[in-house]
Amino acid sequence: MGTITHSGCAGSLLDDLGTETIGTVTMAKPARQHARRSWAAILLLLPFIGGCVTQASLDAPAYSPWGIAFYSMFVATIIAFVVINLALNNLIGLFYSGLFAGFLATLWALEGGLTAFGFSGAVDTSASYSLAIVSIAFGFYTAERSIDPRQEMKRARTAMTLLAGLSLLVLLPVWMVPGQWLSYITLGLALLMAAAHFVATRTWAMHDDSPQQVPRVAVILFGVAMVVMVVLAVSRGAGDAAIASLVQRLLYAVVTASAMTAVLMALIDVRKARDAAMQESLRAARRDAETNASLLEMERNYARARDIAARHSRALSEASHDIRQPIASMRAELDALRKQAPRDVLTRLGQVLDHMDSLTGELSRSASRPGETGLHGEMEQEVLPISLLFDTLDRMFSAEAAAAGIKLRFVPSSVSVVAPPLALIRLTGNLISNAITHAEPSAVLVGLRRRGRRVRLDIIDNGGGFEDGDAERAFQSGVKREASPGAGLGLSIVKDLSGTYDIPVDVWSEPGAGTCFSIWLRPA
Repeated sequence: MGTITHSGCAGSLLDDLGTETIGTVTMAKPARQHARRSWAAILLLLPFIGGCVTQASLDAPAYSPWGIAFYSMFVATIIAFVVINLALNNLIGLFYSGLFAGFLATLWALEGGLTAFGFSGAVDTSASYSLAIVSIAFGFYTAERSIDPRQEMKRARTAMTLLAGLSLLVLLPVWMVPGQWLSYITLGLALLMAAAHFVATRTWAMHDDSPQQVPRVAVILFGVAMVVMVVLAVSRGAGDAAIASLVQRLLYAVVTASAMTAVLMALIDVRKARDAAMQESLRAARRDAETNASLLEMERNYARARDIAARHSRALSEASHDIRQPIASMRAELDALRKQAPRDVLTRLGQVLDHMDSLTGELSRSASRPGETGLHGEMEQEVLPISLLFDTLDRMFSAEAAAAGIKLRFVPSSVSVVAPPLALIRLTGNLISNAITHAEPSAVLVGLRRRGRRVRLDIIDNGGGFEDGDAERAFQSGVKREASPGAGLGLSIVKDLSGTYDIPVDVWSEPGAGTCFSIWLRPA
């Protein structure tokens, strides 16, 4: 029986995988099982399809068991990295995936991966350098694209683009005149590419603008790796090839892991920044919605207040008009009594009617022009003798105080003040009326005291006083004691007049001892 043998390259591969001899027939037994069960074995076999496998190619570090495991792991890692960046729509991550794949192919070629395709000698060297230079050119392009878009850096971008083009031009002499000097050019371009990535990654920052440290460490390791890989490529004929291969793989693994970590960290941080910006946008939109709702509510309240003010203005106008009729009737009756009543009584009644007429006229003006004159109308500042003010108030309230059994006394004064007369009469009149009607005193004292550059007009009673906190609350509209008559508007009018005409009013009160209202005025 003749001898059947597998010759050439295929025979060498079968011998390395394991054979079984039956008689004089040599058969490959476990190769198909390995190919079916292990995709790593498929990765090993694919380069040999149509190639000429020699013992030298099988001895290359790229096709050792550890080499197959190394390249299989990083091919799977790069594929996973590509899938992650595709899912997250991260273009920069895809660029770095291509860069990792390019340098993995370069490392594979440096470890003899091309020998399975029949490359050897100068051709193998030129092809290895070509892969390295194409990867470097793509590295310059990736560095340019990875600069933070918020940074212009026009010169850096231009320089990186030019270096990418220059790297591609080096491909021609690689194939035409291969030589050792190409290793130095490749080393120089690799270091420049590392510097380009260092510049690019300096623009990477966290969403709180703090710099990222991982990219810088990865770039430094990348530069070191490129130096070592090129040096080993130049001198791989000398020394232990296994140690050189181990160093190259270790450097590639460290650099790739660091770079992938940096890219993923940057991507995660971008997502965090986008989420934070979205949350801030949602908060801003919520604030805008709340503000718009508040403005809408304010507009509604303003419309209601305007309607209420309009009704009050009409009510004031009608009330002042109605009051004028009885005042006119009282004046007619007063004229009829001029021959019968004493002159001082007639004078006092005439002053009271004049004051009432002024008040109704002011109410009419306020009702007709509430937006222009305010609640109390416009009043000019005048020089007013305090003696005239006290005499007017005495004529207005002395009879009412006497009827209530209260001693009303005014301390004479020669001081004059600058104030709107009618407003001051209304303000002091409301305070005196409030003391007589509500305080239940036995005496009310009105006097003037100098205090620095100002004078203080005091209305003092010895009534029951206010309970703690009630003095300030009494200035609110409608607030009064349960047993007190009236509508509780007197002190509210005082507060309104004080704010309108800038006449400060203070109050001091002690329960059971009395109350003192102080009006601060400017002397003439």
